[in-house]
Amino acid sequence: MALKMNRNTNDFQKEVTEDATSALASVGWSAPMMETELTSDDPFVQRINAQILAENGVGLDGLLNPAKVRKLLLNTTRFVMNQESQLHVLV
Repeated sequence: MALKMNRNTNDFQKEVTEDATSALASVGWSAPMMETELTSDDPFVQRINAQILAENGVGLDGLLNPAKVRKLLLNTTRFVMNQESQLHVLV
């Protein structure tokens, strides 16, 4: 019975992995499986970095650096506060 459970678990894991891979590929967030690690020169990494940079104004390196994230949050907060104060002056 333990062998049967292991087999079912392996089948389940395989099915989940295939579903996840298919879902990621359908939205363009899947890289082919490789034996080596991805580097910043890889087109897949460059595409993700460009998307994150366009959406957040900070690339992958910035997201991984807490000081840069804090600076981004502070600048964003300052911008919002300035916009709110200008809005109050107009109203």
